[in-house]
This record gives sequence, structure tokens and C-alpha cells, in this order.
Amino acid sequence: MPALDQPLVAHPERLYFHKVENPDGTDKAEGSPERGVAEAYEAYLEEQTDDGGTIAAATDFIEDLPRSVEVADELLSGIFTPEFIAQIGADDAHTWFNTADGTETGAVACAPGADPAVDPDACGDPEKSIESAVDAAMTLYNLYIIAVDMQDENVAPHAFDFDRYFIGHEADAEWFAYLLDSEDFYEKGPSLAGHDETYRIAQPLLDDFFAAIDARAAGGDVAATFRFAHAETIVPFAAILRLPGSTVAAPDVAAPESAADVYDYAGNPWRGAEVTPMAANVQWDVVAREGVDPATGAAYTPLVRMLSNEREIAFAEGCTPVAEGSNWVKASELKRCLSDVATTESPLIAEDAAVASDAGPQLAETGVGTGAATAALLLLAAGAAASVIARRARRAVRS
Repeated sequence: MPALDQPLVAHPERLYFHKVENPDGTDKAEGSPERGVAEAYEAYLEEQTDDGGTIAAATDFIEDLPRSVEVADELLSGIFTPEFIAQIGADDAHTWFNTADGTETGAVACAPGADPAVDPDACGDPEKSIESAVDAAMTLYNLYIIAVDMQDENVAPHAFDFDRYFIGHEADAEWFAYLLDSEDFYEKGPSLAGHDETYRIAQPLLDDFFAAIDARAAGGDVAATFRFAHAETIVPFAAILRLPGSTVAAPDVAAPESAADVYDYAGNPWRGAEVTPMAANVQWDVVAREGVDPATGAAYTPLVRMLSNEREIAFAEGCTPVAEGSNWVKASELKRCLSDVATTESPLIAEDAAVASDAGPQLAETGVGTGAATAALLLLAAGAAASVIARRARRAVRS
């Protein structure tokens, strides 16, 4: 492989599909399909999370559970008096917004000395608020879980130690993880049964995976594409791919009355720590064989396998592999089962048409053995929605 010296190129239309406003502060173009996708998602989410929305009802139910209130009180009692905790959210004086003065109408809060025109992340979201003890506890929990990734910043005179608040409260921390998971599950993941609005937005990224395969098979010189994004990209992408743990939606119940009516650990396999751990990634390896497939009269269809967090896994149920026991799937079959693109080609390969036999264990272990056609990697990283490509002369795998 050549040195990866290509520059990062921002692709918010493919990777930052959930917002009209891009990471650099610009907006997606008026009238563009990408803006339409983002606007539809934002409108759906606003409707569902506002008063009367099913997602709002579900998350309110979860946050109001006795266990949620209990763990919040236990955590906050190590910092505040019981009288203060009881007042949180009771009136305007004990409700705080992410503004300069903490009021709902206050000015936007920005980092000292920062220029929002240069750094779009310099200012906070004024719509975020603390309106209950659970909100306050979750704010502290979010600081606790992000602190592990801020070792360079955790130095005097601004050193911090959020671990101390959770010592002896390990079980409470597990419940906070559930509260955080419920929000991501409903707003970015499998969400409500009968709805696909939260993950259908990832279709442009899936289309781009297929476009990269097609371009390589047609003779293009891009041997690998690496995409860097965030959980807002990984979570819906995992759902649209139906990755393990991202296949079960929660009941669409407008007025939940029990745990069976909402996302619950006991009945749903979705876990944020497994779907989107730090540096989560989804990788497709693609190989192609030289020559003409006698079954179709056309060039051999590329074969694809998938790795999730560096582990080879099968594609979703309904995507037929090329042979029993294999995780390799024809690109045409993937388009059919993941994007509803019709095909008349058999998903199987002939028993006497072993592919990539000369690549041996190297191909089986890495997917980039002799003549690998394309490797596409989506990686969760603490950076912008961007891509880098590696170019190499096209060589087909020989059997």
C-alpha cells in the first residue's frame, strides 16, 4: 500500500447527514438532496421529542423510573444538600440552560477568547438544560465518561477528578449508561418499531460504499477509502446495516406504562458500549476476479466481507453468502438485501470457481492480500466528518 499522504477531505453530505448545519458552521445547500435528508430528520426528531411525541414519552418514562431518581439522588448527595437536590427543576431559579447566565433567554455561552467564526464548536447549545435531578446527575456522568479521553487537558491549574463521585457507585454508573443509551437508541439507532427515520438518513453513506466498489471494479485507481466521523454516523449506519445488537426496535407506544413498552436492557440487545465504543469502525474488504463469469457473461462480480470493530462478522440476515459457512457476499446481493436493488444474478458461486485461492491465509486474515480490489473503512474518531483515499494500480485477484 502507498503511504497515506492524501489530505483529509470534508464530506458532511455523506458523514454528517443528521444536521443541516455542517461541522464547519456552514449549511447544506438549499434544495440539495442532502439538505432535504437533514431537514426531514430534524423535523421528525423535533416532533418525536417534543410534548406529545412518542420518543419524549419513552425517555420521560425511563427518566421517571424510581431507579433513575434513586441513582441521581445518591450521586448528587455527595455534592449538594438534600434540600437543594429536591428543588432542582421546581422553579425558574433552580432550572438552568446552557447560556451565559443560565436562563432560558440568556446569551449563547462561548469559550473565553474563542471566535465562533473560526471555531464553530466554541459555543454551547442553548437548548440544553437541567430541569431535574436526573438531568443534573446525567450532566456529571457525561463529564465522568469523557474525562478519560482528556488526559492532555487534565493538568494544573485545571485538573479534575470525576472518578471520585462514582467510587462505590458502580451499579449506579451502569444505570446512567442505560439512561444515556436510551437517548441514543431512540434518536440515532433502531428506535421505534415501524419507523426508519432515525437510520434511513445513513443511506447516502451506504450508497457511497457501493459507489466506491463500482468505481474500483470499473478500473478506478482508488484502492482504499477511509472515512472518519462520530457516533452520530456510526449508530444509524449500524442500524441500516442491521449489525448485531442493532436489529431490535422498541415498541411504538405513545403512553408507556411498563418497561415492556420502552427500550429496556432486559428485552433489547442494543448497547452503546458495543455499537459505538471509542474508535468504533466498520470495514468492508472487496476482492474481484479477472475474466468473464460464464454464468452472467459479464465481468465477475466483486465479493465483499465485513469487519465490525476489527472482527469479521456476517452480513445481515437475508444477505446470502457465496457459499455455506462463508462471510463473503456478492456486491450485487448486498445491493439487493441492503438497498433493495433488484438483481437476477445468483448470490452463489460455482463449486469449481474458488476465488482468491492463491492469496491464501493473507487474504483470509486481512482482506488485503494479492490484488485486493478495494478496502473501505468507516472509523469513529474525534475529528471532523472527512475522508482520505489511497491510490494503487488496479489488479484483479487470480484464482
